[in-house]
Amino acid sequence: MFQVIEVNTIQELETYRLSWQELWGRGRQRRFQMTFEWLEAYWQSAPADRELKVLIAALGGKVIGILPLVVKTVETRLGAVRVLTYPLDGGGNWYGPIGPNSAATLAAGLRYLSSNRNGWDLLDLTYTDRDRIDLGRSCTAFRNIGWKPVERIWKQVPVTEFSGTWQEFLGRKRQDVLKKINQAEAASQHRGVVSFKHYRSANNASFRDNSLSDLMEHLEVLCADGNELKQLRRRCLAADNQQLLDLGVMFIDRRPVAAAISFVNESGLEVAHVLYNDVPDIESPQLITVLLGKVLNSALASGSQDVEFAPMQAEFLKAARMWSTRELRSYRYTSCPLSHVKGSLLLNYHAFRSPKLVYRTPQNQTSTRKAMNLPSKRTSDTGPHLKIFRNSAE
Repeated sequence: MFQVIEVNTIQELETYRLSWQELWGRGRQRRFQMTFEWLEAYWQSAPADRELKVLIAALGGKVIGILPLVVKTVETRLGAVRVLTYPLDGGGNWYGPIGPNSAATLAAGLRYLSSNRNGWDLLDLTYTDRDRIDLGRSCTAFRNIGWKPVERIWKQVPVTEFSGTWQEFLGRKRQDVLKKINQAEAASQHRGVVSFKHYRSANNASFRDNSLSDLMEHLEVLCADGNELKQLRRRCLAADNQQLLDLGVMFIDRRPVAAAISFVNESGLEVAHVLYNDVPDIESPQLITVLLGKVLNSALASGSQDVEFAPMQAEFLKAARMWSTRELRSYRYTSCPLSHVKGSLLLNYHAFRSPKLVYRTPQNQTSTRKAMNLPSKRTSDTGPHLKIFRNSAE
């Protein structure tokens, strides 16, 4: 029988640091955002309304999985709702249980929550990689405890996959897209000499082209929000300690104008944060387009197979789609006990508004494309919850 231990402070969670690291190393999703170090850095800058709720699943006295969750207060038309969700807040594309036993961990965690319903109104598991990792486990875990989840698209994730040299990659771009890329580069070069400095915390010293401390100093010029800057610096240092940081800064006439903070994974990079300053005569999407081109070129030279983008700003998304070769989808699974009135009302609202999602198979690819061709208000970055659930992603 599974035993579930609830942990509510980072200090208490420290006891499980080694178990977390060992489980992360054996999991199918070895993303920096799913490390103990990420959560530690995240929690140091977490808003005051956050409450930590990490569920440790054990079997026979041995930890077999970890389900990191936080409670945050979200304002809706029905009033404040306490949402229990993953601790990502837009800092990446994917999240889920830690360790190789994700199905058992999720099932044990949800069964525990079904008996411990105080302190939250709605369970909202976002950033789920349904098509590659989850494969229906979340839905099954919800249904096994008698809860009916609402399944919806959460994010569209632009991805660039490499094949061949950089010039061969560019040669496969559509002419209209390549024209816009060249226009963006010309606009940047018109303002001055464009240069790019790059740091990757890999064991191979050849990737350490520049000093991390020097590049991080330039972030202060690009980030006016002091709290955000502290958060980004903590994440950079934590990722570097795990040998998972990739930081690139673009300059025009030696003045920093844009930066990309990325995290290394098994197949390549995940560009998680983009910072930039306004530059006269250069539109923001153009500036970011040039920056991402530098990041991609550097990633290819470093041996990356693909680069994923976690765009939060509209300018970032527009630029990422200039470079992407395909898009993935992350999903959200929302549910709650019927006894939680506000949560149940929101759940019914979303169930009514959400289109039915179809799993992709060779036989139904055509119907799936039609089903997924949703209006922009239902597939935007903020999702179908925009009007009454507007802050759940932040």
